[in-house]
Amino acid sequence: MEDKVCILLATYNGEKYLKEQLESILNQTYKNFVVLISDDASQDNTANIIRKYMEEFPDKIYYLGNDKKGGAVENFSFLLKNSINADYYMFSDQDDIWCEDKVIKSINRIRSMKMDGKSNCLVYCDAELVDENEQIIAKSFLKNSKFKMRKENRKTILVSSFAPGAAMIFDAELYELVKNMPREAHIHDWWVLLNAVYFGNIEFMDEQLYEYRQHSNNVYGAGLIRNKNGIINFIKNNTILNTLKRLSNQTNELQLKQKEMVKAFYEQKKSLFNNENEDILTDFLELYNNKSRLKRLFIIFKQGFYSISLLDNVLYIWNIVRRNV
Repeated sequence: MEDKVCILLATYNGEKYLKEQLESILNQTYKNFVVLISDDASQDNTANIIRKYMEEFPDKIYYLGNDKKGGAVENFSFLLKNSINADYYMFSDQDDIWCEDKVIKSINRIRSMKMDGKSNCLVYCDAELVDENEQIIAKSFLKNSKFKMRKENRKTILVSSFAPGAAMIFDAELYELVKNMPREAHIHDWWVLLNAVYFGNIEFMDEQLYEYRQHSNNVYGAGLIRNKNGIINFIKNNTILNTLKRLSNQTNELQLKQKEMVKAFYEQKKSLFNNENEDILTDFLELYNNKSRLKRLFIIFKQGFYSISLLDNVLYIWNIVRRNV
């Protein structure tokens, strides 16, 4: 019997692109899947679109309703906690477009990991970055957003993520580890990666298996403020000083979310860590607790808590060192 895949789709005011994404999922060559949808009290026609597809494809589309969840992370958290039993799980954004072989290629790759005796497995792929009209912005979403440059290790993952949720497939074992996502886990896909890095096995599939749609409502998601083109465009309308302040504030906001998530991860999974992992995590949290700026700087260099580029590292270290504890 074929392995069952559960696709977790969170929606909010997605009427413009949702039909196209649902069609791309329903057109997958691999057929043993279900789509579990949770809507976050959309004010447009999203809920009606979902109901229409649910009526037309009752064995494929399952709708968990449109009660208010409070944001994308809360919506995905709700999906994780209320999912069905499956062999593998995938996340879907409401505005992407999947290639017809995305599921089968993801399944084949993660199956090969399982056959090698690996557990808590996660595979992630690349995507094409397109605009709202499906015109290609970049052939590689990961390269454009610098995700691909990030090392999949226990220290880097505390500082920066390396894959979006829509790129992932993970097994039922890893699902059991991540399904009880704490409120402090502000970024759902980062939470999954954090667990996979510390307790599982990860492989990258260097293929563009979906289109990541870039539009006004998800600019931050594609990293276009932080990459070269985004910075140049921002400088055109602002001073260099304002640009640096904006980038610094972005970094600081993200760091505070990171700290809360890592702390929640540490507290939830503390009994599972070996001594080495315990040391890494306690040192990371010490960056936010130690009153000595010199000590914080020492911890960064001692452990190698680095991001992916010179600019990111300068902003990261500057915010850590200057922060009052």
